[in-house]
Amino acid sequence: MIAMTVNGLYYLVDAAFIGRFVGPSGVAALAVGLPIDMLSVSLALLFAVGTAAVLSVRLGKKDRTGASSALKSSLLFTVLFSIALSVIIYLLKSKLLTVLGANQDTFFHSNSYYSIIVPGFIFVFLSFLGTNSIRAEGNPKLAAVGMITGALLNIFLDALSPVSQLLLGDRMPVQAELPWLTVVPVA
Repeated sequence: MIAMTVNGLYYLVDAAFIGRFVGPSGVAALAVGLPIDMLSVSLALLFAVGTAAVLSVRLGKKDRTGASSALKSSLLFTVLFSIALSVIIYLLKSKLLTVLGANQDTFFHSNSYYSIIVPGFIFVFLSFLGTNSIRAEGNPKLAAVGMITGALLNIFLDALSPVSQLLLGDRMPVQAELPWLTVVPVA
């Protein structure tokens, strides 16, 4: 429950800052690509929760070697799958955004935003895998602290975005800067 709430904060904060500094077409651009994000999050949770279940069973049986082996296998598969998913979605991104409703007003912003977010899917997968594995090992407070720290860092970095715009001018438009500020805290 906390994980989904914290994950929702990432979208809420990005939408607030993009709405304020890009405008309605920027928020619409985020909404167009939201199903892509939700696909990533749901698949990441699939791997993370499955791994946590296996870890819990193995650790409950005092099989630390089996738990370690399961975590290594899951980590490898998660990395490979998230990279493959990122490549496929990145290659199909323009068509997907169009199918999802991007039009001439939103396509540029959607494409800019998701050109950065999609390659960052690996960090989403690893973040969910890490927090769920830590929770399965019996340390839910550490997992919660990690998730909350990432969300607070996202808010802080997004808040710095307008400051950097004032200092740097338009060298990096907000719609190109904010997705980086979302991917970094997850990593």
